[in-house]
Amino acid sequence: MDHVSGTNVVFFWFWLFLSAFTAAEEEVLMDTKRETSDLKWTIYPSADPEWEEVSGLDEEGNIVRTFQVCASHTSSSQWLRTGFMDLRGASVVYAQIRFSMMECTAQPHSLTPCRETFSVYSFQTDFLLSPGKERKWNLRTLRIGPLSRKGFYLAFVSQGACMALLSIKVYLKKCPSHIRSFSAFPETLPHSLVQLARGKCVDNSGPTHHSQAPPTMLCREDGQWAEPPSSECVCNAGFEPVEDQSCRACPLGQFKPAAGASVCGVCPDNSNTQSSGSRECVCRLGFYRAPADPPDSPCTEPLLAGGRADLSYSVQCSHCPASRCVPCSDTISYHPSQVGVTGRRVFIRGLLPHSTFTFTVQSENGVSAVSHTSPASSSINVTTSTDVWVTVSGLRRLRASESSISISWSSPPHSSHPVQEFQLRYSPKGQEESWQYVSSRSNSVTVNHLSRATQYQIQVRVRTSAGYGPFSTVEILGTLPDDEASPSRMVLTGVLVALGLLVLIAVVIVAVFCCRHSRCSRDPDPDKSSQFLMGPGMKVYIDPFTYEDPNEAVREFTKEIDVSFVKIEEVIGAGPLSPCSTPVPLHHCLCAPLWHLTHLSTEDLLRIGVTLAGHQKKILSSVQALQVHGGSLRF
Repeated sequence: MDHVSGTNVVFFWFWLFLSAFTAAEEEVLMDTKRETSDLKWTIYPSADPEWEEVSGLDEEGNIVRTFQVCASHTSSSQWLRTGFMDLRGASVVYAQIRFSMMECTAQPHSLTPCRETFSVYSFQTDFLLSPGKERKWNLRTLRIGPLSRKGFYLAFVSQGACMALLSIKVYLKKCPSHIRSFSAFPETLPHSLVQLARGKCVDNSGPTHHSQAPPTMLCREDGQWAEPPSSECVCNAGFEPVEDQSCRACPLGQFKPAAGASVCGVCPDNSNTQSSGSRECVCRLGFYRAPADPPDSPCTEPLLAGGRADLSYSVQCSHCPASRCVPCSDTISYHPSQVGVTGRRVFIRGLLPHSTFTFTVQSENGVSAVSHTSPASSSINVTTSTDVWVTVSGLRRLRASESSISISWSSPPHSSHPVQEFQLRYSPKGQEESWQYVSSRSNSVTVNHLSRATQYQIQVRVRTSAGYGPFSTVEILGTLPDDEASPSRMVLTGVLVALGLLVLIAVVIVAVFCCRHSRCSRDPDPDKSSQFLMGPGMKVYIDPFTYEDPNEAVREFTKEIDVSFVKIEEVIGAGPLSPCSTPVPLHHCLCAPLWHLTHLSTEDLLRIGVTLAGHQKKILSSVQALQVHGGSLRF
């Protein structure tokens, strides 16, 4: 026979989920109980086989095909291999083995090596089974996997004991098709401990608007679903849920306006559905629903009330001077408004006296625009009296100063009573108890003797033969300077700014002049000349060590020696300007060696004409520096 490789199969204990499971579906690959003919399995060694296929009775008394073995004269292993079994895409299968085994002590051939075990092999796994001694037959279920080929074989090896294989059932487990949370999952064959399965929403359902991912669920290796699924599926609009399995259409007379878990509702008043699965109810003839109304609002009529809460009124005005009416002018005011009035009272002002007007009141609600019918209305004719008071409007300030205000206003409309005069009253803002009055026959007046930079409240009324009319609305006018700067204030500010700039420029000029004069009064190179004029005939010198070259310092200071003090007493040595060969006083030599200068004293400097104390100090200091540089000093 062909060699079958593999490893021992071991028992596997499944882990458990805490959630609910669905029953696993088993697909049988092989079951010897269902076989009625010879199994024809492969036996090895084939020359002298010990395995024998026989017919027997199972625990229920049914005839089944079994294999038995009882090695009596050999110590070699006895192999029995099944036929080929197709995996059908599975990676894990289970083998349920029912067998019986005789104890080694009870066997007739006690000298033959005997072990009360047998091994089960697949091409990957090896299992060692140790059955109990007291049972007549044993049942074991083995997990075989992972498997990756098209099919596999099982082989049984006897270890010398007498035994019988009563039945063998090989099967795989898979998760059956399942519906949960409005999600349908297909039959799934697991290839690992947990297999992610993707489903889809059931009919008449869909994912929510914020999630477009398909529903998912985990299929366990033992063929059971791990609840709950990950799903965002909900029933569509017009469909209601049936438990969590399916979505049912709303019946006639009911509707569901939006997707979700809600159930269908009864149509509101004056509406109905035309078919099942409706999202909204259609209004009956003569009833309407406004575009802004929600789907569950009742349908109403476009009448005066109509059963709606959004009823409003509008007022239309017509002026009828003769037999023809025209719309009223814009000078007429309505309070609180001309359109969209929710109350039942409107105040109208600005009507002409002794004139006829027609006022029409219309009622509208939210469905008036969609009903295509004229709104309900009612009209009334009004004729104003000849004694209508004339009002003044349009107060404005013409001119103003710090103590007066010139005011004008619009001429009142034509009245049956001529205007006799205008009366103006004013008071400081916030002091209504201190009104003062001024009269004028024209539509302008100048109020004098006012306070500077003060706000006044001003009103005007008309006096006719019918008497005084009402005061106009309060206008707030003020004297200068007001919030906008007056010209005098601006001029004063400009003058102050200019004066400040001039003073600043003068200070800068004086400071610059003083600085320059101070610099010019000092020696431009005090380190070079090292002197200041302290008075007539006197010079004071600073320390000459600021010079880098001592010869340069001597040459500068000898320029101060008067030539009348210098004379040649005697020439020593051969040739002009020869160095002295013997020690002589300094003032007897034109030149002297450096070692003579070490004995130079103040008296020697006086004899050669150096009388200034500063010169003497610098020469003596320079002589000391020459001792370092070497050389001779020439006068």
